[in-house]
Amino acid sequence: AMKTLLAEKQDSDDSKIRLRLKEPDCFYGKHNENVDRWLFIVGQYFRATKESEDQRKVAYAGSLLRGNAIAWWEMLVLASEASGVPESACTWEQFKQMITQQFRAVNRSRHARNKLVNLKQRNSVSNYFAEFVATAFYITDLSEAEKIDKFFRGLKPNLQQWIVVQGMPDSFAALVAKAEELDSNI
Repeated sequence: AMKTLLAEKQDSDDSKIRLRLKEPDCFYGKHNENVDRWLFIVGQYFRATKESEDQRKVAYAGSLLRGNAIAWWEMLVLASEASGVPESACTWEQFKQMITQQFRAVNRSRHARNKLVNLKQRNSVSNYFAEFVATAFYITDLSEAEKIDKFFRGLKPNLQQWIVVQGMPDSFAALVAKAEELDSNI
């Protein structure tokens, strides 16, 4: 009871709720790791902690590197310092650009396109949509027409027929909404 009173007293003293943040995972630079997703998570952590200083961001991100990634970063830092440029001169934007160039899969877009061609709805439209969007994320030049075409082709045949009968939607969002609506009624 005393602990509860103390917790209530402490809560009433704080004008804002304090979040308990999970620190981002380490990044190893393995071929199956997504450097863009890792940078996004680290960026979200910086937003939540209101960290804005480049030097601290780079140092923190560097402390999360392991394996191939830390070997790459150590080599860059040592070469940079040997030429008279300290690690602290690296901005967060420069760090993101360098680590992305080093660890983003070269053929990721091509691989994602191939995966989209073969992606099929196995259960609900919602699950298919989630998998479709997660794959399409890696194709930076995917047009609206191509999204519509690829998504439609992956739907179950009976759903495709119902959509054609009702009229093909003219946007990706409308196609997804129509497919989800029909999926719940079939």
